[in-house]
Amino acid sequence: GISTATLNLSHYYRYNGTESAAIEASTDGTSWTTLQTYTSTQGSSTSFASPGINMNAFANQPVVYIRFKYDASYDWYWAINNVSVSGN
Repeated sequence: GISTATLNLSHYYRYNGTESAAIEASTDGTSWTTLQTYTSTQGSSTSFASPGINMNAFANQPVVYIRFKYDASYDWYWAINNVSVSGN
């Protein structure tokens, strides 16, 4: 079985001070667990940040949903690329 799991991505999150960004996971698509929140700029337009997000709590689950939740009214942006999940 899988004992560890990591969500890998490249992103540029331009923080303005009033929005929120979170990466969440769920096994049923209804109840969500926050894996990571961002409250400051991550990366840049020429150098995306590439974090590895711990998903060990979801290792060995038959189905896992991942969402990128960006709540904003008039703010900047969140560019996301190269999303993958790896495990051991």
